[in-house]
Amino acid sequence: MLSGGGARGAYEAGVLAYIFQELPPRLLANAPVKVLCGTSVGAVTACFLAGNAHLPHMNTARLLDLWRRLRLDKTMRLSMVDLLRMPLELRATFRQEAAGVLLNSAVLQEIVVRETPWVQIRHNIRAGILSALTVSATHIASGRTVVFVDRTDGTTPPWSRDTRVAARPTRIRPAHAMASAAIPYLFAPIAIDGAWYCDGSVRQNTPLSPALRLGADRVLVLGLRYDGPDQDWPPKLEEPAPQPFEYMGKLLNSLMLDNLDYDLKTLQGFNELLKAGKQTFGEAFLPHINETTTRYRGAGYREVQAVFIRPSRDIAELANEFVRLVHPNIGGLPGWILSKVAQTQVQRSDILSYLLFDGRYAQTLIELGMRDADANRERLIAFFRDD
Repeated sequence: MLSGGGARGAYEAGVLAYIFQELPPRLLANAPVKVLCGTSVGAVTACFLAGNAHLPHMNTARLLDLWRRLRLDKTMRLSMVDLLRMPLELRATFRQEAAGVLLNSAVLQEIVVRETPWVQIRHNIRAGILSALTVSATHIASGRTVVFVDRTDGTTPPWSRDTRVAARPTRIRPAHAMASAAIPYLFAPIAIDGAWYCDGSVRQNTPLSPALRLGADRVLVLGLRYDGPDQDWPPKLEEPAPQPFEYMGKLLNSLMLDNLDYDLKTLQGFNELLKAGKQTFGEAFLPHINETTTRYRGAGYREVQAVFIRPSRDIAELANEFVRLVHPNIGGLPGWILSKVAQTQVQRSDILSYLLFDGRYAQTLIELGMRDADANRERLIAFFRDD
C-alpha cells in the first residue's frame, strides 16, 4: 500500500528498491506481491510496479532513475511569465487544458504515460502475476472517494457501506494515475469519463481498506510521515503566528498524512479482538461472528498481519536543509523562491517537502528509504516468509 505526499514519494521508491533488490530473491518468489494499492503519488508508483511486475526486481532501478532525473526548474511553474499568468491560471484550473498552478503537470504526465507499460498491466493481471491494482481518487463534484479496481474478472468484491466511498471496476489507464496525484491547486484536476477528479489523499491517503476488501491477509504499508517525539501540549511558550507557507504545509499534512496511524491502530485493535475471542470462545468464535458480519457488511473479519515502514527522519526538515545547502544551484527562479521560504520560516516548512520534485533531493529521500528498509530487514523477511 503506497500513500501520497508529492515529492515525498521518492522515499517510497527507496524502500521498494531495497525490498526488491536486496531481500533474498527466493523469499519474494515464494510470497510475491499480488495486490498493489496506491493513492496520489503512490498511485503513480503502484501503476509503474504493476506494469513491471513481470520483470526482475519489478524494474525498481528504472523507478529510481526517473526520480533522480527530475529538475526543479522543469517541474515548477515559477518563471516570470508563469508568475504573471498565475491569476489567469487560477481561473483556468478546472479546465482540462490547465497545466496546474504551481507544478507542471505536463512533466508528470509525460513520465506517467511514457515510462509505465500500461498494456503490460493487463497482461500481468491476466497471467496471474498480480491479482489486482487499485487507484484512489476524489470525485470533485460529490467529494466521494472513488477506488478504481483493475482485476482479472472485471468486477469488485463487496465494498464498504460508507456512502462516501465507491468502488469502480475499470481498466486503469494513465488518467487514473494522474487524477489520483492531482494535488488541489498544485496540479490540475483530471477528467475521467466526463467526471472530474483530484488527489485521492483528500479523503483516503493510505488505501488500507481496498487491500483488505481484495482479500489481502498480509499488508506492507509505506508511509511518508515521520513519527517523532510528541511536543508538549499545551505549549509552554507563546507561539509565533503561523506564516502562509507553514499554514499550507500543515494543511497538506492533515489531508495527506494524518489518517494512516488511525487506520493501522484500528487494524491492530481488530486483530487483538479476534485473538481474544478465539482464546475465550475457541476456534468456533470467528466462523460464528462472520456469519453475522458477512450478512450486513458483505465480508467477514480475519486477522491481518501488517508491517509499516515510515521515515526515521522528518522529511520536512530534510527538505529545508536541502534548499539551504544547495541554493543557488537548485534551479533558477523556483530554487531562489523556495530558498527564501526556507530561510524566512520560524519553523521548518512542510510545504517544501511536497514541492521539491528535484532529483538531488529525491536522492536524499531514496537513501533514507533504503536505510529505513534495511533497519527493518528482519521484519520484512518475516513478513514475506511463507509460514
